[in-house]
Amino acid sequence: MKKAKSNLISTKIIKTAIFFVAVIVICVTYYYLSPFLLSEKPSSIDKFPIALSGTAKNDLEIHFIDVGQGDASLIKTPDGKFIMIDAGVDDEKVTDKVINYLKKIGVTKIDYLIATHPDADHIGGFPKIFDRYKVKFVFRSYVKSDNIKTDRLKDRFNPPEANYSATDVYADFINSVKDERCEWVFINAETDLTIHYDNDFFKMDFLTPSKPINEVKYNDLNDYSPLLKISYAGFSAMFTGDATKSVEEEALKIYGNSTLDCDLLKVAHHGSDTSTGRAFLKAVSPSYAVISCGVDNEYGHPHIEVTTALLESAVKIYRTDKKGNIVFKVNKNGESSVLFN
Repeated sequence: MKKAKSNLISTKIIKTAIFFVAVIVICVTYYYLSPFLLSEKPSSIDKFPIALSGTAKNDLEIHFIDVGQGDASLIKTPDGKFIMIDAGVDDEKVTDKVINYLKKIGVTKIDYLIATHPDADHIGGFPKIFDRYKVKFVFRSYVKSDNIKTDRLKDRFNPPEANYSATDVYADFINSVKDERCEWVFINAETDLTIHYDNDFFKMDFLTPSKPINEVKYNDLNDYSPLLKISYAGFSAMFTGDATKSVEEEALKIYGNSTLDCDLLKVAHHGSDTSTGRAFLKAVSPSYAVISCGVDNEYGHPHIEVTTALLESAVKIYRTDKKGNIVFKVNKNGESSVLFN
């Protein structure tokens, strides 16, 4: 009897040991194979353009968040969706400031996240955003992460034929997208979004890159920054990331002035003279311009050539280094107002 009981106890111990070994094996397997799970599968380009419907309960809000020498913007659509464009640099004070600002204005999730290009002052803060918020959908530039942190990613997630960035900052962003398991897509002119309301619509229109994804190849990583136009109730704004004059020329060749024309221009590359050429500025013909730059930054942004061109075109300039956070509100009649939050 004692022997039988002893054998029963031994069997239980063996089964328990096997269970824990199995758990360990599963965990280790998950750790090493997780980059190959479904989170790497992009949304099909066939799903675009995205067309949704909603109820316009509030004004359109466009927030330019003061992140010093960097870019971070937040759009709140009239039906309450949140679209974040860039997130500033990976610095504890900056990311805390961004998260506190998002909390203050009532952000509980990010419906659409847009990473313009791999520069640290644009995407460095995104991993903390992923940690804090549920992100539903990511628009990302067609740039490979050539970094040991991402060397196990599948080609469809990290295409070898794309231009590349080797920085840890970009690798951390890519891994955040993978870990979040949200849907994502490479940005091109097909990846537009429209939200239809009863009497109007909100549209997010990517103008560049204008080529099919497998043909997108820029010499400068800044040029992967899309020219993005948003529209609502007759008001429009253009976001530019760090796109240079070569991208502006690409847009000028493809689109007419009616497409490029906007009320509000987020000036490219923090007001650098590498962007905002006279011909492009004339075509866009904005009434307002926002420049995101740091106080007394080492690059001398914004450059005098750019501010002079804006002033000569009678454009009202708002700068984050002078005003802090800048907010445009647009009501259902297309009337805009600006405040400093």
